[in-house]
Amino acid sequence: MPHVDPPVKAPAVRQRYRPSPLMIRVAIGACFGAMAISNIGTFLVRSLTDAGFGRAAAGSVQVVGSVTLIGLRVGWGGLMDERPALDRFAFSAGLLTIGTVAFPMIATGHVVVATIGALLAYGFGWSWPGVVHLATVEHNPDATGAASGVLQAAIFVGAMTGPALFGVVADIHGFAWAWMMVCAFGATAATLMTTAAAAR
Repeated sequence: MPHVDPPVKAPAVRQRYRPSPLMIRVAIGACFGAMAISNIGTFLVRSLTDAGFGRAAAGSVQVVGSVTLIGLRVGWGGLMDERPALDRFAFSAGLLTIGTVAFPMIATGHVVVATIGALLAYGFGWSWPGVVHLATVEHNPDATGAASGVLQAAIFVGAMTGPALFGVVADIHGFAWAWMMVCAFGATAATLMTTAAAAR
């Protein structure tokens, strides 16, 4: 009998990724979260010195805050591994909430209060992105790259616009007003993450 090649299957057509309403909410929340926290690394030292901190003291606060951030990001990763049932969006909302409370503390300019606020902002307000990325991947197992791209793009937009707005407000009204604006950004982010957790 003559050899007959098996029929060639047509390649599967991949559907274009469309973010779900949940993913859109998370992305917008992440954008506001980045608008809030991206100012820490840029303006914290300048803000503290303007409030009366010495340069060495202000720099030390930033260094300690950075170390705190690194430690907690690693710690949250371990916690997520140990507790896979933990709601990542709700956890991120909690981190953002603590960071939001920290910004008015920085705005006071008081040595002790502003220092504690800066450490809380670094450690909690800036340690949420890894947890949100994990949640995004887990909720989009068939489109992890596309979903992560949407989230990352939103974070980049926030990281670009946040410091620009902060600088304008600080220049016109002072650092205290700028930190209170950042507090509003953080509160918006925490609210959106909370509603995302409730909508799962």
